[in-house]
Amino acid sequence: MRIIIVDDEMITRVSLKNFILTELNGYEIEGTFSNGREAADWLKTHTADIVITDIRMPKMDGLELARFIQESCPNTMVIIISGYSEFEYAKQALRYNVSNYLLKPIDFEELTASMDSCRNALQQLYSMRRDMDYSSEEYELFFIDLLTKAYSTPEMLEQHFHKMNFPFTLEKSAGVLLRISCTRESDRDFQWSYGLETLPTALLNMVKMTFPDTHAYLVMKTRFHYDFILITGEEPGRLDTGLLLDQIEQNLHLICSIDSVYCFSSLKKLLDTRRGSAGSSLPLPGSGLKAGSNDANTDTVQDSSVIQKAIDFIETHYSMDLTREDVADTVYLSSAYFSRYFKQKTGMSFLNYLTTVRMKKAVELLGTRMKVGDIAKAVGYQSRNRFFINFRQYTSYSPTEYRRIILKMGDFNDENA
Repeated sequence: MRIIIVDDEMITRVSLKNFILTELNGYEIEGTFSNGREAADWLKTHTADIVITDIRMPKMDGLELARFIQESCPNTMVIIISGYSEFEYAKQALRYNVSNYLLKPIDFEELTASMDSCRNALQQLYSMRRDMDYSSEEYELFFIDLLTKAYSTPEMLEQHFHKMNFPFTLEKSAGVLLRISCTRESDRDFQWSYGLETLPTALLNMVKMTFPDTHAYLVMKTRFHYDFILITGEEPGRLDTGLLLDQIEQNLHLICSIDSVYCFSSLKKLLDTRRGSAGSSLPLPGSGLKAGSNDANTDTVQDSSVIQKAIDFIETHYSMDLTREDVADTVYLSSAYFSRYFKQKTGMSFLNYLTTVRMKKAVELLGTRMKVGDIAKAVGYQSRNRFFINFRQYTSYSPTEYRRIILKMGDFNDENA
């Protein structure tokens, strides 16, 4: 397990490092930092499993660091060690998913237990992800088999799920969520006319036959044009379907992130067979079956509309005081899941992507006569110092130095204000 220590007191950093290296097994100290800003800058290019941090520090305190980690490093766990027991601090720490809040002077037994708890949680998470790391071909065959075969008993269907180690249970509580989607409105009429509309009904009938004691619902979520099939033990009058769907989706996101498992070729064959048009060459644009998975092999045939919409929003509104929550709201995802999903699909955290967009625009504006302070505001920075720091990290030059280089190269645009 990779550890970093963040505290403005050198004696605390040294004592923590010595204790971990001499008394504990399985931990490596990747770095020690005197403030949250140094640690955050390091985390932009490196990875840590556990961050142990103080609260009150210069430049960036421990709570700000915890918030940064929640947004940019969702797989990193945070332990706060502080000399302050104020309830407000602890409440904020919980908001940023801090794993534990320990008080100084440090009780090393408590610290050890907290670190071991973090390690166990991370190991379970990594193990779960490995178990769910199936190829898209296996999932494609799995769902086609699910749709085309008859399962007369819950036991038969459960065997089918267990065969693939599928990460859903078949209990009377909400346990199965299947989703059939089309994400572009322009594809919708074509898909429905082609026969995709028969799939939700087929699944619904299969559920009713297999689970006669449960209630199954076909729900349209219009904002994404998704059809959901939900199996639950609740009576219809007691079920808040929208809320339950959101809860299931959030839980799946926390465990494995919901990725698309696309079945273009097999779905087309299935639909062609049902409609008696096996020779048809019509494509199925934007369609697919979705299930809980973390499948890296789907990246080549992924549904990019959500990410593209987020990117478009960032590149249009970068000059504003833009937050991760603002962008997540535009694509109807929770803030925490959006952070993981965005990084998975783009290879960059939301914050890094936003900073890159802002820096590219700043470089462009430095080729004009606009004042550096005005450029900082134009690309979304209220703090001129923060703009200078990010610009130097991005280009290795200060804005003034970069402008001099542009002038020497003759790339200065005299026409722009």
